[in-house]
Amino acid sequence: MGSGFDCLALALDIPLEVRAKPAPKFKITLQGEGAAELPTDEGNLVVRAYRQALERLQAGWVPLDLRVKNHIPLKRGLGSSAAATVAGVGLAYAVAGRPFQALELLRLAAEIEGHPDNAAAAVLGGIVLAFEADSCPQAVGLRVPRNLGVVLFVPDREVPTEAARRLLPEAVPLADAVFNLSRSALWVVAILGNRLELLRAATEDRLHQPARRSLIPELEPLTRAALEAGALGACLSGAGPSVIAFVDIRTDVPDRVAQAWAEAAGRLKFPGRVLRPAIRRQGITLHYVSDGRGR
Repeated sequence: MGSGFDCLALALDIPLEVRAKPAPKFKITLQGEGAAELPTDEGNLVVRAYRQALERLQAGWVPLDLRVKNHIPLKRGLGSSAAATVAGVGLAYAVAGRPFQALELLRLAAEIEGHPDNAAAAVLGGIVLAFEADSCPQAVGLRVPRNLGVVLFVPDREVPTEAARRLLPEAVPLADAVFNLSRSALWVVAILGNRLELLRAATEDRLHQPARRSLIPELEPLTRAALEAGALGACLSGAGPSVIAFVDIRTDVPDRVAQAWAEAAGRLKFPGRVLRPAIRRQGITLHYVSDGRGR
C-alpha cells in the first residue's frame, strides 16, 4: 500500500479455499493458481503451517485429506504465502478443537510466515495496521469506506518476494523516513475520515518502491496511467510486480483505469491481466460440516 511498508495491509476478495477431512494418511489435491507448480506433499505451505501450528498448540498430528483451491496469483505481491499460512494455522486450531482469538492466530501465523502485515489482513480482513508491542505482533482494523475499491494489474512475470527484499537499502536518509511517516499517517486519516482525495499523497513512498524499480521498471508508467485515468492513488502491491490502484466505485473510474492499464501494458510490452476484486471486509472463516454421523 505504498507508504505503509510492512505495516499497512489490505484484504482482497481473492480467496484461498481449503477443504479438509480426517484420512488414514495425508493427501492433498490442488486446484487453481499455481496448482501445477506447488508441492503436493508436506512441503506445501498450508501443510507446513498446519504441522507447525499443531506443534505450538501441543496437539498431535492428524493426517488429512486436503482439497486446496487457490485463486491468488503466486509471486505477484498479493499475499499468497500469508493466506496459505493463515489457512494452515486456522486448520490446526479446528483439528485441535481449540477456539481462537484473532490476535492469537495472527501471532502464530506471523511467527511462521514472517510478515505480520500480510497475515493480519488475512486474519482480520479489511484494512489493517500491523505493529509490534512487547515483542508480539499486534494489529488493529480500520473501517473501510464503502465507496473505496481497487483495480489490480497483475503481470505475467513473477517477482519472488525474496528477490524484491534483497534490493532494499539497510539505511535510508532521515528526510525519506519522515516523508514516509507523514504518508502512512495520512493513510489512516484518509480511511477513518473518508478523505479519499488524500490517497494520492498517501500512496507515495520513498522506502521501498524506488529500490524496486530496477525489477519493475514498468511501475512508474503504470502508476501514471492510473492517476491520469482518475485513480485516487496507485502504487506497488506488496513487493510487486502487481500494481494496485485505489478508486471510487461510485464512478466510472474503475473502467477507465482498467482500460488505461490494458493500453499501457500493450505499449510497454508488459503482458498481464487486470483484476477488479472487491475489498474483503471479513477475515478467515471456518465452516464445519457433519459427515452425516454427527462428526
